[in-house]
Amino acid sequence: MSSVSQDVLASFSNAISGVAGYYVPGEGTQHAIVGTYDGNLTEVYWRSGQGVHQDVLTNFSNSIIGVAGYYVTNEGTQHAIVGTGDGNLTEVYWRSGQGVHQDVLANFASGIADVGGYYVADEGTQHAIAGNFDGTLNEVYW
Repeated sequence: MSSVSQDVLASFSNAISGVAGYYVPGEGTQHAIVGTYDGNLTEVYWRSGQGVHQDVLTNFSNSIIGVAGYYVTNEGTQHAIVGTGDGNLTEVYWRSGQGVHQDVLANFASGIADVGGYYVADEGTQHAIAGNFDGTLNEVYW
């Protein structure tokens, strides 16, 4: 069994409100998606043994409450599911080296406490999960 190690990947000037991580097999890259209370959604990415890079993907006018992330193998797309203080559940998606897009999937008036998200390869479906302050757990899928 190997020992546990740690590295500082990045530092942010605002408090971190959500973090997601995933691996992109075709590129051999590791990714952390970081949401901060100032509304920035940042991708931090690296290959083992190589430098760490980061890019701001987008900025939300409301605080980010939670972040989920995943990779869709058959499309080659990366996805972040973001919950914001205004109750919006938003999908942010992109291909490496190409433009970033986003769509509001739903709005929850009760407010979002946290989010999750994943891709089901056997079905070809994507799923966003929102846990809300009123105690409901909602799934949005496409």
